[in-house]
Amino acid sequence: MKGRTTLILFVCVVLAGLFIWAMEVYRKRATHQFVEQIQLFKIDPENLLALRFEYSNTVVECTNENGVWMTGGANAGRADVGLLNRGVAALNSLGKGTVITADELQARGVDPSEFGFDTPHVRITAIDTSGRRVWLVGRRAALGKMVYVKQGDADEIYTVTDRLLKMLPRDVSELRDRVLFAGEPASIRRVEIRGSGGFVEIVKDQKSGWRIQQPVSAHADQTKMATFLDSMYRFRVEKFIADNVSDFAVYGLQGETRQVSLGAADGTARTVVIGDGIPEDAGYVYARRTDEASVYGFNKDILDLLEFELDDFRDRRVLAVPVGDIASVTISHGTERLEMVRGDGGDWQVTKPVRWIACKDEIDRLLKTWDDAYIVDFNDAAGELADEPAEPVWTVSFGAGDSGQTNVIYVMSGSGPGGELKIRRNDEQADHLINLREIPGELADPLHYKDPLVLQVSRNDIQKISLETDRGTEVVSQQPDGSFEAVATNADVQVSAPAVEALADALGHVMAKRYVAYNPGDLAFYGMVSPVATLHIGLAGNNQIGHVLVIGKETEQGNYAMVQGRDVVFVLDRLDVRRLTGNMVVSSGGDAETRK
Repeated sequence: MKGRTTLILFVCVVLAGLFIWAMEVYRKRATHQFVEQIQLFKIDPENLLALRFEYSNTVVECTNENGVWMTGGANAGRADVGLLNRGVAALNSLGKGTVITADELQARGVDPSEFGFDTPHVRITAIDTSGRRVWLVGRRAALGKMVYVKQGDADEIYTVTDRLLKMLPRDVSELRDRVLFAGEPASIRRVEIRGSGGFVEIVKDQKSGWRIQQPVSAHADQTKMATFLDSMYRFRVEKFIADNVSDFAVYGLQGETRQVSLGAADGTARTVVIGDGIPEDAGYVYARRTDEASVYGFNKDILDLLEFELDDFRDRRVLAVPVGDIASVTISHGTERLEMVRGDGGDWQVTKPVRWIACKDEIDRLLKTWDDAYIVDFNDAAGELADEPAEPVWTVSFGAGDSGQTNVIYVMSGSGPGGELKIRRNDEQADHLINLREIPGELADPLHYKDPLVLQVSRNDIQKISLETDRGTEVVSQQPDGSFEAVATNADVQVSAPAVEALADALGHVMAKRYVAYNPGDLAFYGMVSPVATLHIGLAGNNQIGHVLVIGKETEQGNYAMVQGRDVVFVLDRLDVRRLTGNMVVSSGGDAETRK
């Protein structure tokens, strides 16, 4: 029983599959037949070899010659392939309208010539790998904005929208290739220009970008190169002067005085030569492509791109690495060497010769100074370098994080007539003058970049404060309710609340007015052996280490000071010193005001 059921199910599945297959075949055939019924022009652009439009007084023809489309008959020039393909697609999109059969013509007693086919408006011929097909376009229909069309010797006549007449080219120039340079500007890897400024060759490296190779080896301005290429690609052929030209001297195109050559990444290149101005049209000049024997007319504005000076293409930037990409800075001056790096979070640190957090404002100021620097005078005369020292006075190196690119600036001795600094960039051999006029002496000083925040203690973390001055030792401790009480070393004192509050507030943000020295050799010079005040801050919690702030002798700007264990001497502002050293305790019998 089970076997019989299984067999029935199997037969049903097979029959269902055959039915679906049959329906698919029918659908495809019906769709093909439907397309056959409505589509008039069926031109295969992939296999097309020639397309011809014959009018009563002219012929427009395109032929595929070894993969290159040409137009113009005996004086053929390159055709615009994109325009040709769009034209073919437009023809293929036209559908048949009313169909007039041979029987209907006979029944009406009408001859096909009455539809304009004895002298057709245009005869369209398409030749492809499968043969030749011809369409005749007759006169306009009386109604409906239609024209009559028939295919070759076929009997049927169709109506088609009169938009067909606007699609058909009436002159060879409509199909000519007007593009000066093929492809996209981004594909160009080599530019060679001959013009008023001589000859220049510029090559693009995938990593470092555009670089001048001739007549000097130098960095090129990336923005100006992009602008130059965009300008070149905007030019189009505006006049077709002559084809199959054998003597270009007539047009001033025989030499290489003015020409542009662009080489693409695939190894192909196209060179355009610019000749004399067109006498009868002052706004245009003669031009030709070296791979063709045709002469064209270009807008004379193309001459502006050939009237250049070498420096127009030079990169005047001193700092080539974008500021946002810089992840390290190294500065060398004599025996001094400073290294700084940017962390993943964006914060900078001094890593050599010492290690500490760097001041973001100072780093930003350093980067902006070099980012704003630019070359005011290029010097490529090797003879002028003979008396220069081999070693630079300063070396400043900027490293990019992601790309790994390094931008090295060598500051040489000597200066320009206006005091401009003399530098070399990376591996260049020439010195250039830049707009900067001095190098600050602190450029390689790690203290110059140290974060000015020297101490930051939260009030809630304070357990005990001990202040040693010439007044003696004053000690207060913070209670659970946040108030401070005098430690019972002397029974006759009480806390001066204003002074302790001012001190606790000051500890929350102790800033150095300026840094003086790190790893000082003589602490007595700064008054640290016999300090003006020593402030001990005990912190709550077993994992917190207390701080000791030592305040030394007074200077013009404030007092020398240092945090024990950090070996950095700095200057504290006088106001901060007063806040940090005010009387924390007063006599129980006196007033509670802080003594100055």
